[in-house]
Amino acid sequence: EVHEHGKLVLQDHATGAYALQKLPLGSRSYGVTGIHLDNQGAVWISLYLGGVCRWDGGGHYTCLAGPDDTRFEGHAVTDIVDTGDGRYWIATLESGLYRWDPRVKDNAVEHFKQDLKNPDSLGDDAISALSVDKHGVLWIALQSAGLDRLAPFGRKSDPVFQHYRVADGLPSDTVYGLEPDEFGNLWLATAHGLSRFHTADGKIQNFDEEQGAQNLDFNFGAHFTTRDGYIVLGGAGGLNRFRPADVNDIDRKSTRLNSSHIPLSRM
Repeated sequence: EVHEHGKLVLQDHATGAYALQKLPLGSRSYGVTGIHLDNQGAVWISLYLGGVCRWDGGGHYTCLAGPDDTRFEGHAVTDIVDTGDGRYWIATLESGLYRWDPRVKDNAVEHFKQDLKNPDSLGDDAISALSVDKHGVLWIALQSAGLDRLAPFGRKSDPVFQHYRVADGLPSDTVYGLEPDEFGNLWLATAHGLSRFHTADGKIQNFDEEQGAQNLDFNFGAHFTTRDGYIVLGGAGGLNRFRPADVNDIDRKSTRLNSSHIPLSRM
């Protein structure tokens, strides 16, 4: 779990006991914004005042922040995901997107930002959350520009960010979080309801309070998937907890969930 003063709340599953563990970041209170478990079993912690830390599960931390490393200093890091090939994508709240490769000399970092003169650039420098699918495609939830898709690209090619916004069917261009499901869909928590985004064809299905959404307004950082496959999304009215397989398609005539089954449940 996360703690607001740059500490982790750890639970011993055997005893149920909790303990606070402080990150090695000196006297500054960085604040923890999220946790990501990579393909090697390491835990990555994103920090609000800038940077990320890697925890090996024991007592060793490696931090890209603080007095010894200032490459992300002052940039609120909102999320980090690994690509599966040893590289990592790092999202910030105001400075765009970074791709970091710890295997190369000097831990090279590439920086991607919005360029108003380039329609293929990142849609917004304020990023809420990231997700990488099984094809290596990066999905980017944006604070004011909807959802971006970035397919894998080589060193000799330019990245092309594909944009999905209200004009494409999203209920809002403010996307606070996203969670993938087992069917290849993304569940988007927005400022105006919940969306199921079909990554295969770009089809969007929107859900509001009539279909059981806790509120139209969801919250930044309040989203995760449980070990038994439930997606949990939080907002102004509480939490929604559901299994994606139980959510029916929307009846196109009424644009509502099938009346025989209301799958979104409040907690």
